Amino acid sequence: MIVGRKLKGERKMCLTFREHELYTLVLCGNDNPQICAKMDLTIGTVRTMLQTVYKHLGYKNKNDLLVGHLDKALVQEQINIMMSQQDDVHENFG
Repeated sequence: MIVGRKLKGERKMCLTFREHELYTLVLCGNDNPQICAKMDLTIGTVRTMLQTVYKHLGYKNKNDLLVGHLDKALVQEQINIMMSQQDDVHENFG
């Protein structure tokens, strides 16, 4: 995940450090009150930050974010398995 800030006049395409921290806490299974405690934020701030994260990453809500993340992880795992199998074939016949 890219972390950064937008430049003046530039469309924001990456997360700030705090947004990335929140994103990571969500992926680790923390609910909003847990995130509040860990980041020392109010529930309203967490909700606002979550909406910002969803918008920047193209998700509608927390479930969408989690499913999207899992889908990407499963696809990457399948790619890794296929690449490993290709390497095994090349070693056996190459």
